[in-house]
Amino acid sequence: YQRRVHGAAELNVMIDAPEIQPKLVYVKIMSANQLSKRSLYYVRTKLCSREHNTVEIDSQIPTWEDEFELKMDNDKILYVYLFMSNAGVDTLVGESRLNLSKLSNEIKPYSLPLNDDGVRAVAARNLKTDDIVRSLINPYLKILVGSLSFVTRTIPKNLYPVWDEDFLVSSSQMIDNEIKFILMDTTVLGDHQLGEAILKLDNRHHTYHPHWISLSGSNGGELKVGILGALSPKKKEGVLPAF
Repeated sequence: YQRRVHGAAELNVMIDAPEIQPKLVYVKIMSANQLSKRSLYYVRTKLCSREHNTVEIDSQIPTWEDEFELKMDNDKILYVYLFMSNAGVDTLVGESRLNLSKLSNEIKPYSLPLNDDGVRAVAARNLKTDDIVRSLINPYLKILVGSLSFVTRTIPKNLYPVWDEDFLVSSSQMIDNEIKFILMDTTVLGDHQLGEAILKLDNRHHTYHPHWISLSGSNGGELKVGILGALSPKKKEGVLPAF
């Protein structure tokens, strides 16, 4: 069994660090995929103190094919940032980094995951039905992260469902300091809410390992959920993180 991961945006790049010119790195920014919506996107790369920005592309699957070179000093970490531009405001969608000292001499493409922050919906237990006819429910979770909404798959006829799903988002998409989990039940008459739980985030970069939290409502039960990476309201739009 493999955990389901949703929203794993990637950036495709080509890197060449030739031995005959050890101080130069040739970079080609090719494309991005699995973005959540169409918008203006551009890529910023940073090596040592040198930066390069691509042009802005209006697409949900932007393609740049932008080739350039960067000089390399002692720092061999290439930082790559994807930005979304909207009405003059640049929002950091995701970031990745590549250790150039560990690359092989061959020229080849790399798919860099941009988002490693997010929410993990693991399981629920001790759930109850509010229907006197049915002894089991068909549960799924709604997850609200800022302005974003995610839904797990439905586990039929189960009071101890296991979803084991990850929903990846960038920290810049956090609006509130909380994440809401809503337990839903699917029936032939429609879906209805059984309970909810709220996970508060503090102002520190922190990882919340999966743990059990109580559901509100008359049906009781608990959810096992967690936070991936360093999802934190301190990461602001348009501001590069410090390393």
